[in-house]
Amino acid sequence: KGKVTGIGVFGKPEDQNRAVVLKIDCDDAVKCHEKLKELGMTHSFSEFSPHLTYAYKADEKDAKEFAKKLEKTIGTEFEFSDIIAEAIDEDWINK
Repeated sequence: KGKVTGIGVFGKPEDQNRAVVLKIDCDDAVKCHEKLKELGMTHSFSEFSPHLTYAYKADEKDAKEFAKKLEKTIGTEFEFSDIIAEAIDEDWINK
């Protein structure tokens, strides 16, 4: 179980892979991240920030519009029903 706690934007305005996210409080997401690290997963960020990605490649205008639309989700509770693992697509950013 988890709860949406805020809206955020990961990345700088000039970054091509900038993401609009729902910030979440979710122990299951943190536990999953820790387990993946134990299995050898790496990432390029200094710390894990639990989130659900809403959009990639968002310019400043889109990011503001998305954030305004998503404000109503703050406080929403959710539950994950399944976890699905797939091979990594190394070219994901270009899609």
